Amino acid sequence: MSEPACTAATLHSPAPVLSVGPVVLPAPGRAVDLQVRISAPVTGSELPVILLSHGLGLSNNLSSMNGYAPLAHVWAARGFVVIQPTHLDSRTLSLAPDASGAPGAAAHWRTRAEDMTRVLDRLAMIEDAVPQLAGRLDRSRVAVAGHSMGGHTASLLLGARLTDPRDGTEADLADPRIRAGVLLAAPGRGGDALTEFTAENYPFLLTTDFSTMTAPALVVAPDGAARDSATAAAASYVRGRGRTAGARAVSAGCAEPVAAPRVPAVITPASGRCRGRAGTRNGGHSAAGFGRLSGYCMLRERDLG
Repeated sequence: MSEPACTAATLHSPAPVLSVGPVVLPAPGRAVDLQVRISAPVTGSELPVILLSHGLGLSNNLSSMNGYAPLAHVWAARGFVVIQPTHLDSRTLSLAPDASGAPGAAAHWRTRAEDMTRVLDRLAMIEDAVPQLAGRLDRSRVAVAGHSMGGHTASLLLGARLTDPRDGTEADLADPRIRAGVLLAAPGRGGDALTEFTAENYPFLLTTDFSTMTAPALVVAPDGAARDSATAAAASYVRGRGRTAGARAVSAGCAEPVAAPRVPAVITPASGRCRGRAGTRNGGHSAAGFGRLSGYCMLRERDLG
């Protein structure tokens, strides 16, 4: 396989990175205040922002603001400000499943998206807490990225919708300030693709609708059977209104894009293909390999405007 066409002309040269956390944001009505980690280059101005949502896993630290350090570092070193919240379902908080005020762990699909909106509402507070960032953020260029359940969170912020299993209403949590996104091994299209356990414990995944997700997005899917579900989700998105916005799905095994819309994606791998594998545990679902993958499937500053 040929090397990716990734040169100094297409990407910033890596810069030194500062990482600060926890920064605590007041969150009235939330079980605890919102803790975030901020990673950013030590120099530069008009820096675009990436909101990075962690997965829902058993790790004590990966599923928190302290996870995904290699990926956050790569993006920050190339000119982005990466903001990582600790969601209420993180094991690091040791909260009861109903800490959001609603019964059942499944309620956190909503609080996760609300965390990201709260971060954008409090960017001025973040700048005050991290003086090195004062006046350096470009609030007109914001992207969201997420792994696993974080990918589902990202899809909701980008315009995907679902039916609230508690009351049957359609949930619309899209934030128009977010212009693009990256879904890393997200749960997929839901419906009959879910296992019995997942459908019973995470019923909100049954009704995910990607046809309303019109913001540009890169969908990174694992190899093998797990890829098939994610590919179907991407294909559903491409068939819907997302086609005009420019969605692209690529295999994390990095052979060729597994689905491509009529319009080129705004966020794409640096060369149209990637090298390396995104982990092998659970059919490639593990985040362990995304640090390696990140060097090839780059989110680029120009992709946000």
